[in-house]
Amino acid sequence: MRSNGYLRQLVLWDVDGTLLSAGAIGREAFYDGVAEVLRREVGDLGVEMSGKTDPLIALEILERLGIRSNDARRLLPDVLAALASHLSDGRDRIGSEGRVHPGVRGLLERLAGEDGVVQSVLTGNLAVNARTKVKAFGLERFLDLDVGAYGSDHTDRDQLVPVAVGRVRERYGRSPASTWVIGDTARDLACARAGGARCLLVATGRIPFGDLEALAADGVLADLADTDAVAGVLLS
Repeated sequence: MRSNGYLRQLVLWDVDGTLLSAGAIGREAFYDGVAEVLRREVGDLGVEMSGKTDPLIALEILERLGIRSNDARRLLPDVLAALASHLSDGRDRIGSEGRVHPGVRGLLERLAGEDGVVQSVLTGNLAVNARTKVKAFGLERFLDLDVGAYGSDHTDRDQLVPVAVGRVRERYGRSPASTWVIGDTARDLACARAGGARCLLVATGRIPFGDLEALAADGVLADLADTDAVAGVLLS
C-alpha cells in the first residue's frame, strides 16, 4: 500500500476457489492428518469443504468417523497440526497441480499500487495454511498477511471481518473507510454481511454463476479477468 494518510479501502480475499485452487493436496491433507492422529487409514468421506473453516472441516471428518464430540475436540489440535504439516510438505504439489484463477495476479498487482488500499485475506484456512498456499504461487508480495483473518482466529467465519479490521487499525493506526470481501461461496457473503462489509462473488470455485447471482451480493462475476472493470468496482 502506498500511504497518503487515508486508508480508503480494505480488500479481503478468500483463498481457495477465489485466489487459487490448491489441487488435490488441499483435500488430501485433511484426511492424511486425521489418519496420522488416529493411526488408521481414512478414506475420503465426501465432506464438503468450500467456505468452511479448517477446524470445522476437521471436526466434521472426525464426526463421520464416529468420534464423539468431546474426543474430537480433544484431538483437534493434533489433527490441525498434522494438517498443516502435510500441506507444507505438499507445497511443491500446490504449485505444480494447482492454479491461480484468471485475472487474480493482475488485479492484486493493480490494487497494490493504489493509494490507501490494503489487501489481505479472509479465509477458513489456518493462518499457516493460508501462507503455504499463497506463497506457493508468489502472491504474498501483494498481501499484508499479518492483518488477515483466519480459521485459526475463530471457527465461525462470520466473526472474521472484525478481526481483520481490528488488525488493520492496530497496524496502520486507522480503520478503512470501507471493506470488501471477495469470495466464491454463500459463506463469504454471509461473513461480509455479518461484518458490515461489501461482497464481490466470483464463480471460480465450485458454485455455478447462476447460484451465486441469486444470492444478491454487491457484485457477481464469472471471473476476475477484466482487471480494469473489477478494480473500478472495488475502488468506487
